[in-house]
Amino acid sequence: MERVKLKGGSLSGTYKCVEGGNTFIRKEVSLVENREFGFYRWFSQLKKLQRLGKLFPGIFPKVINIGIEKDTAYFDLEFIPNSMSVYEYLRTNPGDDGVEKVFKKIIETTDTLYSAKIESFKGGFDLYIDQEVKRALEFCMDDPEFKEFAGNKTIIFNGKEIPSLLSRMDEFYELAHKHYKKPEECFTHGNITLENILYAPAAGKIILIDLYEENFVDTVYNEYSQILQSCNSYYEVYNELNPVVSGNKVTIETERYPGIDYFNELFDDFLKKRFSEDEIIVTKLYEISQFTRMLPFKKYVAKNKMMFFYSLASKLFDDIK
Repeated sequence: MERVKLKGGSLSGTYKCVEGGNTFIRKEVSLVENREFGFYRWFSQLKKLQRLGKLFPGIFPKVINIGIEKDTAYFDLEFIPNSMSVYEYLRTNPGDDGVEKVFKKIIETTDTLYSAKIESFKGGFDLYIDQEVKRALEFCMDDPEFKEFAGNKTIIFNGKEIPSLLSRMDEFYELAHKHYKKPEECFTHGNITLENILYAPAAGKIILIDLYEENFVDTVYNEYSQILQSCNSYYEVYNELNPVVSGNKVTIETERYPGIDYFNELFDDFLKKRFSEDEIIVTKLYEISQFTRMLPFKKYVAKNKMMFFYSLASKLFDDIK
């Protein structure tokens, strides 16, 4: 079998495989190492693909095989030809018309996924914040460098001084309690950043990939915040770069991408038309949480990025305040 490793998966591997003339995608993970952040994440993706693929045919890639080899588990997915991630597509700067087309297709696709509403409870947001913000930060505090960095009263983020998020957790909870007024859930992707949305431009088709069962509360606020994570906060762009950390200062240099920025304008207008002010603030709190919840993963693979994304979370909260 021929295999080419693809981008994606903090603690799992994604490969384009060719065997017997057939092309497919293989997702594999260790059954031994980092089970909490590797295997369980991988397994949740498999279960979501199977369930949602049945409920919403055509939106997700089909699971075609599951197996185990020594200490590694894998599942295989159909290969989507002539496609690229929306993140990659927007980086090509396809022009306003191209951006508007892919934006429209994403909204149409996600509206279908989010169409079934489920009554929920306000306490669910407390649980989410406790696990994905508070616990995620606590998990990283046994790293001396991170503890010292996050413990600073202020951080210099790309030349701007901002308060460290760790010192503002009471304010975070206060905003959540004040503005979370509509506890409603739905079916969700779970990790719908722009690199986890495939786009086939010629066919005008959107396919959602790399699902995860990790939202705690399955809301459109969380889902839309993950799109903001990409277009507003440049997650994929920053993740490809190496930040410089010195004392309480963190810097990273990047260029702007007109395609991503225009998509962000469209998405910002969309949120303002669809959401109330309370709902927008809740969505922005969720956006901040996307950068705290990833810190345990970055702890294992890139500590300088762990401190950078913590700083970005601090900046996003300061922007709200």
